[in-house]
Amino acid sequence: MLRNYILTALRNMKRYRVFTFINVAGLSIGLSICMLIIMTVSFQLESDRYNTKSDRIYRIITDRLNNPGIFSKYATVPLPMAEELKNNHTAVEQTVRIRRGFGNSWVGDLDDPTLPVAGFFADDGFLQLFEYKLKSGNPEQALKDPFSVVITEAAAKKIYGDENPLGQDLDMDEKGVYKVTGVIEDEGNTSHIVFEAVASMSSAYALEADSVLGRNLDSWGNTTVGWVYMALKEGSNPEDVEAYLETLNKEHFADDPKADFAFPLQKITDIKPGPIMGNEIGPFMPWLFVYILSGLGLIIMGSSCFNYINLTIARSMNRTREVGVRKVAGASRWQVFGQFIVESVIICLVALVLALVLLLLLEPAFAQLNFARILQWKLSHAWWVWGWIFGFTVFTGIVAGVFPALTLSSFQPIQIFRDMNRSKIFSRVFLRKFLLVSQFAISLIFIISIMILYQQVDMMMNAKLGFDNDRVLTIPYDDESFEIVKNELEANTLFESISLTSHMPASGTSYGETIKRNVADEDNGMNYFSGDSKYLETLGVELLAGRTLNPRSAEQIESEILINEAAVNELGFENATDAVGSLVYLSDTTSLTIAGVFPNYHHEALVLKIEPLAIRTLPDRYNFIQLRVAPGKNEEARALAAEVWKKYTPGKVVKARYLSEITAEFYDIMFGDLIKILLVMAVIASFVATLGLLGITIFTTELKVKEISIRKVMGAGDQQLFAYLGKGFIILVGTAILLAIPATWFLNSLWLEKMAFRIDMSPWYFIIGGGIMLLVSLVTVGTQVLRVIRINPAVSLRND
Repeated sequence: MLRNYILTALRNMKRYRVFTFINVAGLSIGLSICMLIIMTVSFQLESDRYNTKSDRIYRIITDRLNNPGIFSKYATVPLPMAEELKNNHTAVEQTVRIRRGFGNSWVGDLDDPTLPVAGFFADDGFLQLFEYKLKSGNPEQALKDPFSVVITEAAAKKIYGDENPLGQDLDMDEKGVYKVTGVIEDEGNTSHIVFEAVASMSSAYALEADSVLGRNLDSWGNTTVGWVYMALKEGSNPEDVEAYLETLNKEHFADDPKADFAFPLQKITDIKPGPIMGNEIGPFMPWLFVYILSGLGLIIMGSSCFNYINLTIARSMNRTREVGVRKVAGASRWQVFGQFIVESVIICLVALVLALVLLLLLEPAFAQLNFARILQWKLSHAWWVWGWIFGFTVFTGIVAGVFPALTLSSFQPIQIFRDMNRSKIFSRVFLRKFLLVSQFAISLIFIISIMILYQQVDMMMNAKLGFDNDRVLTIPYDDESFEIVKNELEANTLFESISLTSHMPASGTSYGETIKRNVADEDNGMNYFSGDSKYLETLGVELLAGRTLNPRSAEQIESEILINEAAVNELGFENATDAVGSLVYLSDTTSLTIAGVFPNYHHEALVLKIEPLAIRTLPDRYNFIQLRVAPGKNEEARALAAEVWKKYTPGKVVKARYLSEITAEFYDIMFGDLIKILLVMAVIASFVATLGLLGITIFTTELKVKEISIRKVMGAGDQQLFAYLGKGFIILVGTAILLAIPATWFLNSLWLEKMAFRIDMSPWYFIIGGGIMLLVSLVTVGTQVLRVIRINPAVSLRND
């Protein structure tokens, strides 16, 4: 029976080639998008599953219960928790601390380009807990001694080439020189922890003792410097450990009203995908992204299924006689139902073949997305993933075919042969109209949304930020060579001013501190940059009152501060002049004198309102040299700065970029992928909807060929016939436009309201979007209508 179903399905596909092509094309596009999403999420789900202890390895996280910021949960915790658990809780088999401060982080692009590797400090049980195998070296001893380090195979190849790295020195600049004691074998496993090198925790103790690193390994007050993992003994209850962590919480933080913490456990296999969390140790995919990607995929897949349902119902008139013959010959309703389901599944399987070809084209484009590149999203090609894809394809075929199959299999032979017109289901074709309107409404929502998002990003990239971002060049800071680099650059007329800073403005990063006007007052949040006496001058920002920071002694460096207008208001001063000379206090009651007040400028992204900002002179926190370039000399200045910096810092990476370029890159990372994804979705949704409209138009016009011929014989003109055939479709598209406009306005209002600085939704977005949709529809319908109108009546009526 199945063989007969398949043969009949193939004959019908061959017979109705145009409709088969439309269904296969639409379904293949939807399947390719869904395959991409399935493979992406599957790659995340593979993380840490290789570990034989993954079912009992947990990470402690910090839940800041009343935190008003972007994140409430953080992956980092006070590091002394590890020792407390190891020594005092019988359910804990092993604990491992991982500390920041060694090398770059997994983000890479935002880190120190002078350091050769990304990595961490870790306890000597790190290799055993996470089951990393060493290609060379002793895993039991590799991370015991101070200034020892294990590196990955890829890092060994990058740094040492074909030489044996074991016993070699690894120079980490101010963090010291480390001896390579092991090389981690690349087994192809995926983990939520990404690194090139791991140094011994005893090295971090030595660096803290020498004040190279802050003293945080034994500090309960720092919840951001590191991560704590543990393996529980088999059969142990993690809730018992959480209860003990709550005891530690009360013991160490009960007297601190600002420390409203909880310390729950997170299973290692729940990290990727997982909840949105701050201070992640490696690349991640929040479940929110999974839901968004899945939603977009289902929208496209649903639109493709709409086409199949629509065209199958439209062809019901042609298939009713087939159903009648089958039932007269003895076929049951469920046998006819099975025939149509098999036909639907076969069409989906054919579409799957084309979808694989489309996937080969999509994969390189996906790899270039900022999110995929920075968060290291990849596609899984595991055998079980292909099993899921095949199952999803069959399921899609069943879903797409079940309604047409139920409807067509319900026909009774006596109705079919007595009156074909009455057997035509949905005489008012409500369902077909509903599906077609839905497709075009979804397409229009994407089209208008992409225009609004593009204009919002364009506004932010070209907005006046309050400083000269197009004339300020940045290069990395190197304390050993700065003075000689500065002297050579200052001697050149290409540069008007040179300063040092910790952060680049309007790029989304800064230091944070709490500040208050009186010791007894409530704390106020304050962002701050470290900058020298020429910082504001280099940016082109003039003071409103007071003077710039110009310390004459080391003590004065730590005791003065500049604040912006927002900080003046936040601290309750009457005006800028009133604030100058006043004392303010940090959270640890350190007092600072306000030396001057500067106007508000966008030190953060334009998605946020201008918050209080301070400039402090903290030389140990400088990361960048900023150079104010003479007008019209941008490229000459860039070339010279890079040349001088490279001359005095040989072997280190040169990154000479203007603040305008950095700002553009920041917004591209934030919104660029979203624009690209929405653009692709808009094109795909419109293409699939147009395919559906084309199929329905072809079918409808073919049914009316004889009617049109009679009307032409009776004297109807081409314009009348065009209006008669096309008006129904244009009304449907017009209805879709009317429904999509308020929906688009509502959806885009939701995210625009979150932007501190935003565009107004001009009526032109809706007019242009609706016009594009109407034009596409007119071309699609018009070509088919004109084809029918031009048929010679004598040819179409000669057999009647």
